[in-house]
Amino acid sequence: MEIRTDDIIETEATDANGKILYLIFNNTKGNVTIDFEGDIAVLKSERTGSGFWYKNKTYNLRGKGNHMTMKKDGVVVFEN
Repeated sequence: MEIRTDDIIETEATDANGKILYLIFNNTKGNVTIDFEGDIAVLKSERTGSGFWYKNKTYNLRGKGNHMTMKKDGVVVFEN
């Protein structure tokens, strides 16, 4: 019997205004669950040449290393 556990990383990021973006990356499933100002959403991984990129119909999260930018409906709502 094989027991498989997902590769999960939980982290948070803070922008210059003190807003906190909570993230749970599931590298096994290729998604990230975000919690931003009480709005929770799951974003799917997209192919990128460098860094990371996740999106759904509402949110677009891109970054490299510890720097990230998140847009909601095309408007930047978080950047650190």
